[in-house]
Amino acid sequence: MQRSSSTAPAVAWLRRIALPAAFLGGLVAITWIPRGVATAAPTVPGDAGDAITLEDKVRSEWAAFVSRDASAYRSLLADDYVGVEVDGEGTRTREQAAAELGQARARSAEVSRVAVRMLAADAAMVTCEVFLQFTPANAVRALRVYVTEIWSRRTGDWQLIHSQETRVR
Repeated sequence: MQRSSSTAPAVAWLRRIALPAAFLGGLVAITWIPRGVATAAPTVPGDAGDAITLEDKVRSEWAAFVSRDASAYRSLLADDYVGVEVDGEGTRTREQAAAELGQARARSAEVSRVAVRMLAADAAMVTCEVFLQFTPANAVRALRVYVTEIWSRRTGDWQLIHSQETRVR
């Protein structure tokens, strides 16, 4: 099959100029990133023991919630803790969150899908799913929440500095 003479110059122009220019333009666009623009979160090498410790802390947190152990619960929270709970009542401080444990009517808390992401050597984000079952006297009998927490290692111990709960169906 022969090309017509009118399309031959266009094809030659595409091969010689347009395609190489498009390739170089794409290459420049891919490799040029302005300062201050994050492309991906850096990977922080963490100790595998940190992930296990943090998962244990999360499980202890929910066990203290179910048993209404304000002292154990408070010991996991940093002095500057801020929590946003699933009830939509706003933020809680460390003391407010611990004081409300007496009102909790959970029979069980099943923690699953725990994922630990090290943000720095002394900071981590932990996500999990918690399935709560409540006593018959409670208006809500069961509740499933996704939880995102920020933990910070302070004076050698991991403390919870922020928690966000989201109800899911």
